[in-house]
Amino acid sequence: MMRLRELGHTGLGECYVHTKSKGRLYGEPLTKVVPTHFSEFEDFGFKIQWLTNDPAELRRLHCAVLKVLQEPGGAETFLEIKAIIRAQRKQPDKARLARLIKAKSAQVFAESKSLGTEDIDLVASNLKSVS
Repeated sequence: MMRLRELGHTGLGECYVHTKSKGRLYGEPLTKVVPTHFSEFEDFGFKIQWLTNDPAELRRLHCAVLKVLQEPGGAETFLEIKAIIRAQRKQPDKARLARLIKAKSAQVFAESKSLGTEDIDLVASNLKSVS
């Protein structure tokens, strides 16, 4: 099982970025962004579920998350995707929801200055959910 943990810096404060190839509860690969001060969790704490379980790709995804968080408005990027997913959760067509998540995440991450096209494609094609 692969685990990565690093300290990240955002415009909203410091946070820990944890990436695991297997989560405890559901066994899915995920990245958690947890503020160093628990009182700020509601401001910008979130969990990203990935479609891939490949250790090399998870390392690249972990680094991409860290890069985006360091940009001004980076944490808000993930929170915007989280809001989009929440608004569409009642969508009965799971395939349509998956396509929407991929398209919206590619659009949102395209605004990132620290990610190249390959990283944006990697994130968009492997992003399952943000909660």
